Parts: sequence; structure tokens; C-alpha cells
Amino acid sequence: MNPFYPADPFGQLRGDVFEEMKVKNFFKAKEIYEETKSNYTKAEQEFIEASLDNAFNQIRLYNEKITKLLSQKFTLPDTVKLKLNFDQMFIKFE
Repeated sequence: MNPFYPADPFGQLRGDVFEEMKVKNFFKAKEIYEETKSNYTKAEQEFIEASLDNAFNQIRLYNEKITKLLSQKFTLPDTVKLKLNFDQMFIKFE
């Protein structure tokens, strides 16, 4: 594991979706998210959707969403911003 990569970008975020994402239960996270989407802020929704795209190998969509997230004035925890910046700089997208 890269020592500069945040180990737990979901750690500062709260809610059932993030709890499922922490344990890599992405199918359950997606199911919960679809039922509770309105409970999350716009920034959290964007991050959840991007993370689910990444989990389900929708790399192009993930790249578009993180670019949007990083270009807007969303309030996100520093570990989330670090993960998004790391991914944008070091992961090759299709």
C-alpha cells in the first residue's frame, strides 16, 4: 500500500452507506444509497456516486465525477480530498 494514500477516506463521513463502503460491501452500499439518497448532502452524494462508479469499474464516470468534485466548492473532509487528488494524479483512467 502506498504510504501517501489515505487508508480510510470514508472514516470521517457518517451514515450507513459509508459504513458499508468501509467494509467494501458495495452492493449493500448502493442499495442503501438508493433508499436514503436525500439524507446526504450534495457533496456526499457526489462522492458516494463516484465511489460506487469506481467500485463497479466505471472508471470513466468516476474520473468525470472526481474532476467535478475537485473543481467545485464542496465541503469534504481532508482525507476524502486527498484520496480524490491522489486518484486523479496517479491512476490511469480509460
